[in-house]
Amino acid sequence: MAVPTDQEIERLGSTAKPFFSAKFSAGKVVLQGLGNCTLGKKVPRTTGDLDDGIFLDWHWDGCRLVVRNDRFGLYPLFYSCVGSEVWVSPSIVEVLRGNSKRQLNLPALAVFYRLGHFVGEDTPFTDVHFLPPNSILTWQDGKSILEAGPNASDQTISSDLSFNDAVDKYVHLFAQSVARRLPADENFTVPISGGRDSRHILFELVKQGYTPKVCPTVKYRPPATNEDTRIARLITAKLGIGHVELNKPPSFFQAVLKDVHLTNYCGGGHGWILPVAAMLNNKVSTMYDGLAGSVLSGGFMLAGAKFEFFRAQKLEELAELILRENRLEEANKQVLAKALYDSMPMDLAIKRLVTELRKHVSARNPMLSFNFWNRTRRCVASIPFAILSEIPVVYCPYLDHELFDFLVSLDECMMAGNRLHDETIRRAYPQHADIPFEDATLKATFTNFDRTYYRTSRKEFASYLMRRGWSGLDAVRPQYLFPKLLLEWSQNVAASPWYMRTALHAIEVDALRRVGQD
Repeated sequence: MAVPTDQEIERLGSTAKPFFSAKFSAGKVVLQGLGNCTLGKKVPRTTGDLDDGIFLDWHWDGCRLVVRNDRFGLYPLFYSCVGSEVWVSPSIVEVLRGNSKRQLNLPALAVFYRLGHFVGEDTPFTDVHFLPPNSILTWQDGKSILEAGPNASDQTISSDLSFNDAVDKYVHLFAQSVARRLPADENFTVPISGGRDSRHILFELVKQGYTPKVCPTVKYRPPATNEDTRIARLITAKLGIGHVELNKPPSFFQAVLKDVHLTNYCGGGHGWILPVAAMLNNKVSTMYDGLAGSVLSGGFMLAGAKFEFFRAQKLEELAELILRENRLEEANKQVLAKALYDSMPMDLAIKRLVTELRKHVSARNPMLSFNFWNRTRRCVASIPFAILSEIPVVYCPYLDHELFDFLVSLDECMMAGNRLHDETIRRAYPQHADIPFEDATLKATFTNFDRTYYRTSRKEFASYLMRRGWSGLDAVRPQYLFPKLLLEWSQNVAASPWYMRTALHAIEVDALRRVGQD
């Protein structure tokens, strides 16, 4: 499998996305797009009412549209029901072709620009929504009904298993999950890192007799430790698997811009994955992704002040802590246009986030629940199900229903410091216990740092701003951006231009808002 070219990376996202629309007018229905569509992959189950796997589908039977998705609602499906029209698509741009008023969703954006992703079913626009988990959306004769089923944030069951028994059950359920998701042919892969999630999947596949020919790893540019690459080499060498090391995208600016588009203007900072997407999209039949592994079993963000605020139901304090921890407030004030920034005050963001936090108060582990249903679902899931959506089958073994229910039932102390996951991997694959995990204590250095990388991106960004023209920069403060770019470019600043993500998102969303209005 060849390393992708710059041109292949540039072509990402060029494939048209499916959509469907219906409009009821004068007693007739006017249709556009695909009347029947299934995306993702259902996984057969022997028990339970819900289909396993990550998927969505819609069906037009001649008079009624029915849209369904999976239990977790991870596959992106945007919809609008404005007036007598309905539009559905995994692409927000396709949905906006309808009669959306394209009005900015200010509470949602107030959270987005401080948190880095949307929560719940929010999008940048008030009348375009992300389909909730385990939902059925129906439309007939100009009227829509949304039935959203209960999701796992309602999970209150607690397990009384000992740590030793929990490890044994984790070993069994994970093996069962992978056995339900075996590749249909030899054209499959597992992108590998230095952590736990991807190696767990790879070890289990090999144990069950399915060894990929090659595994890719993204090699970070200095300053970086590149622990992922070091560990991935050890894993693939021991298993006798080919290993492809991919450089990060050739242009930081282009990667950030493409990330905005590929994630449907919903953010994430996933530009680093573009070389993997260019290498695998339409070139492998099956990919395995470790989505949610660290959230469900790695003790991810399960302690500290946020955890205590949640337990005490001090939701306003918790919301403010979450919104301020990325330290983006001053950056937003500098980068965003004053009118836009003033329309999205911190109080508005806190109010919106509190509404979302309240949904998770009764969960067995409320912080885990909040992280999964928001950061994982609305941010991280964009990697396998938006950026890598041209791969026919993407399996996420950690989201097998039985495995998920087991993991969210456990006492959080079992997961502290990855204790549960580490011991599960060691016990299931003792022959690989000598392979270390990445060393998170290592410090990145600027050794061999290529200063031209970010310098070139600053130049590209400045050119982009000039092409937009002053009237196309209403959402940002060009009087701040241009001097900053010029100063950093002239000084050949080594650090990344942190403000580029916020600025590009704001400009692109504003351009989308203004379509048909100028």
